[in-house]
Amino acid sequence: MHWPLPDCPEKRFVQGLLKETGSDGFMVSEEVSWLTSWILGISFGSVYEDTEDCLLIADITGRIMSRFEQLTGIRAPCQEDMFTRLYSHIRPAYYRLLFGIPILNPLTEKVKQEYPDLYQIVARAVKPACSLAGREFPEDEIAYLTMHFAVLYEGMHPAAATSRSRALILCRNGVGSSAVLHAVLTELFPQLAFETADSLDQGSGRMPPDIIFAARSLTRVPDTDIPVVTVSPVMDEQEKLLVLREVNSILGQEAGTPDLDMVLSAVRRCCTIQNEEELRRMLQGLFTPRKPPAPVPAQGLLGMMDPSLIAVSVSCATWQEAVRRAYQPLALREAITEEYIQHTIATMEIAGPYVVIAPHVALLHTEARHGARQPALSLTVFETPVVFSHPENDPVKYAFALSVPQGTPSHLTAMAGLLRLLEDPGFYAECDTQDRERIWASVCGHLD
Repeated sequence: MHWPLPDCPEKRFVQGLLKETGSDGFMVSEEVSWLTSWILGISFGSVYEDTEDCLLIADITGRIMSRFEQLTGIRAPCQEDMFTRLYSHIRPAYYRLLFGIPILNPLTEKVKQEYPDLYQIVARAVKPACSLAGREFPEDEIAYLTMHFAVLYEGMHPAAATSRSRALILCRNGVGSSAVLHAVLTELFPQLAFETADSLDQGSGRMPPDIIFAARSLTRVPDTDIPVVTVSPVMDEQEKLLVLREVNSILGQEAGTPDLDMVLSAVRRCCTIQNEEELRRMLQGLFTPRKPPAPVPAQGLLGMMDPSLIAVSVSCATWQEAVRRAYQPLALREAITEEYIQHTIATMEIAGPYVVIAPHVALLHTEARHGARQPALSLTVFETPVVFSHPENDPVKYAFALSVPQGTPSHLTAMAGLLRLLEDPGFYAECDTQDRERIWASVCGHLD
């Protein structure tokens, strides 16, 4: 059974196509809706297009972004760009869910391997939007959304001067894949100015790039004299190293940096080489780039929390007092400033109880620039639940307080661990004992 579809460009396209082929007389409204749903399922949405469903899709997108921020304590640095990017994927995803249209994401397993914690968080962030479509998001859809959110954690760099070498990313996997590939390559090569396109022809009229990164999903690598490096949208550390070596080799030659053959040629002109093979082997070791330093380990729950950050039997009369008391363990450790506390309260007075993330649970946080000094997570258990004026999850009995300074390694591992902890009713039973040692033991027990 198909639901009535709004008037949209995709529906008008189907109607025009049927009329053009002389098939409109044989197609009932249900069949038109069925064909339209498939077109919607493979189209990208545009937030700038005034369609009947734009408010609905915007609502779903906003819910997912808000829930993600609630669960991680991180706000997208460019809210408008992130909203636009997500909207483009959420619109077709909504209709795929609504009409049960299957989708295959060839990168799902790799996304789950490379971003396990982020994938878990996104899977929970989409749950409030599932009710609007009446279905659960399948793993392939969640993986695509994870690729969008991964952009936040791949070290995006601001555009630099136009004197940088130009690079073109060719990718047809979709907006999600392009965004992740752009973020990964920007992190690896901040000296390059990147543009993204579906084909080399799309770049006509602009200055030609110095190097092209072609996604492995492309059916045909462009025939061009410009150096082409084939890459995957999701790369592990070994793949990144190989790409780094290949690109540095290309850019090094262009910048005048000598390669092995150039050095050997110069030596031949000036000296007599007794054993060229042995010399080549020795020089090869000098020209082989060293492996980049290992990434900083993710900040796990035990790395941000300890027994001294747990407060029990705390009594408060108002939610403002509850916020201050919940932040107190972090303030005593000088992990946050007074401004951080004040900004949280001021934001809640305007935006409402955004920190209440589950029944009786709050995760206090605000933007790092307002005074987050050290990565830390505290837990306060109130003796009497406190009303935060949340329409569904009041009153709050368990308040976590989060501090993540700017530039801190991703704390997603800690947040994923916290979410697993909050899904266990046994954890709340331990909290209700108001016994700090038992609560800490419960936290540690979930991380075995």
